[in-house]
Amino acid sequence: MEIIKYQEIEHKKVWDQFVLSANNGTIFHLRHFLSYHKERKFDDASFIFFDKNNIKSVFTGAIINNTLYSHPGASFGGFVSNTMSFKSYSEMVTLLINYAKTKKLEKIIIIPPPFVYYTYYNEAMEYALYNQNFEVTEYYISSFVPLEKDLKSKCMLEKKDT
Repeated sequence: MEIIKYQEIEHKKVWDQFVLSANNGTIFHLRHFLSYHKERKFDDASFIFFDKNNIKSVFTGAIINNTLYSHPGASFGGFVSNTMSFKSYSEMVTLLINYAKTKKLEKIIIIPPPFVYYTYYNEAMEYALYNQNFEVTEYYISSFVPLEKDLKSKCMLEKKDT
């Protein structure tokens, strides 16, 4: 597996196609959304992970003050992928750590998408991060409301007779 730094002209189309078909891709991972934040002061550090010329994952990231964040312009970011083996997830984390070391970055902060956005529930990436000494420093609360066919009638208040 190899890690390639994202290049706008070369990768935008394949990046977005991959995000839209991935297990945990969201609007926050699309390049159009991330480009909205170009005026902010950070160096883009987004990556594509390839294995035998196939995209296995993308990583939304930026460098601010010697720290790699996933991504400061979005609510969450980090690795976007389809379900893979633990070994593959672990290899991607190692590649990211090695990149950070070559750039002499002090830390990596990843805010992954909440599991409610996953098509198929899978915690292998979180375990790969934990296995390589990443720590959970804060939790965000996520909620969702299932939108059913008859949502309007379930939300209507009964009209009281006066």
